[in-house]
Amino acid sequence: MKARMAIEAGIERFLNENIEARVLDVANYIVSGGKRFRGALALLVSDLLNGNRELAISSAIAIELVHASSLAIDDIIDLDYCRRGGPSAWVAHGVSKTVLVSNLLIPHAQMLVEPLGELAVHEVIDSWLRITKGEILDVFEENAPYEDVVVLKTSSLFQLALALGCLSANRPELIPVLKEYGRILGMAYQVADDIVDFHNIEKKGWREALSLKKFVKWLGLSNADGEEKATVLRVGKDRLKGLVELATDVALAIEAKELGSYLAVLPYFMVSRMLEEGGLDLGF
Repeated sequence: MKARMAIEAGIERFLNENIEARVLDVANYIVSGGKRFRGALALLVSDLLNGNRELAISSAIAIELVHASSLAIDDIIDLDYCRRGGPSAWVAHGVSKTVLVSNLLIPHAQMLVEPLGELAVHEVIDSWLRITKGEILDVFEENAPYEDVVVLKTSSLFQLALALGCLSANRPELIPVLKEYGRILGMAYQVADDIVDFHNIEKKGWREALSLKKFVKWLGLSNADGEEKATVLRVGKDRLKGLVELATDVALAIEAKELGSYLAVLPYFMVSRMLEEGGLDLGF
């Protein structure tokens, strides 16, 4: 909660000081809401490595700007009308303004991490590039493998959070192992999210949701249209359990033991909360 409050305050201050008045309302709308989980992850890593708190806050803000911008554009591509309990940004402010302001926020995210050095700027740029490649793969390739899309669109931001947390503590040597952890954590996050979506959308026809079709196919249920809801949920939870166990093993192998101990319990905590909020139990 304290991390979220610090990030919220930092975002508000940053936007008011750096975004021109004519687009400020749209920028605030795009960035508002959300759990700030990815930004908080950067703060957690930095704090456990005795990092610079001010640099970590700037990193968290940058991550949330990238995340919010990616969601705003994703909603346009998918024609999603709702986001975080209200109208999507493009519905509230129009497509043109949403795209323009989202594009404006990305270089600001890059500038926010400049005090961390060239590697940090590269990480932000690479994250946005990977997210965009994931969108392209998802849109241009109807049969694109589920895991490839998820690693690009979802895991990239978890990896960015972990990398910037390391850099704010001047521990770049930990980035490779934490990026592997972030890849798996992002997969677990998306699988849990898709399990909840499948559970909730099935009654009104999940077959119309292309992303859920890819998810069911990834589970190895080739006769997706004929699968019973209970079967999909059971197999999905089995896959989720494997990802949680794998992420835990990677975390426990991190040389910074205190950090590894915290990250080892995070996957289970994260996915259990996500399923509980969706009206499901984890089952393991």
